[in-house]
Amino acid sequence: MPLTNPWPTAGSTNYVAETAAVIDEIETALSTYVVPGWTTGRWYSVQQMHNMDWGQDCGAAVANRTYACPLWVPSGGRAIDRVGVAVTTGVGGSTVRLMAHAPAASGLPGALLFDWGTVSTATSGDKEITISSTLPQGFLLLTCVCSAAITLAAFESYRTDIFGCNNQAGTDGAPYRDNGSMTAPNPWGTTSISYLDSRLPRLAVRAA
Repeated sequence: MPLTNPWPTAGSTNYVAETAAVIDEIETALSTYVVPGWTTGRWYSVQQMHNMDWGQDCGAAVANRTYACPLWVPSGGRAIDRVGVAVTTGVGGSTVRLMAHAPAASGLPGALLFDWGTVSTATSGDKEITISSTLPQGFLLLTCVCSAAITLAAFESYRTDIFGCNNQAGTDGAPYRDNGSMTAPNPWGTTSISYLDSRLPRLAVRAA
């Protein structure tokens, strides 16, 4: 597809603005190609892009641990009215904070986009929060922070390499790190990051 904006000339007066316009056009084209659209009332997750198995879990969390899972949003962005997480084993009095982060240059979560608050995870099952937000187009990260040693349900992400692997035969899944509190991290953090073994937490949104 030809670009309507010309590629900027290095050193030109409006180089930064021209470059931003081209990048925005490319991102819009990619979003349209990768994710053509969402249907109102239906849930979307990383499964839209990767064929994954269910019936897995992330293993027992520890208090204040934060996880991430990728999501691709259609061109132009999309309004959502629910965000959810699936819990395999709950803990009395526990909660999970649900958020979204923009990707850093590393592809890992960076700046906080949305903090949707907490939902009770005292019992197992699908948990959700009613919200009113518009997600930006393109790639972002759904994230969460667990208040206790609950077990989150997971997608089997074997060999998707969404976040890269530590070797050519690796099976690394979702990144996680200890947040130190239940506060929404902004930015998500760059130290002491570990990866689940071929698992991604079941985080999802519903199109409004």
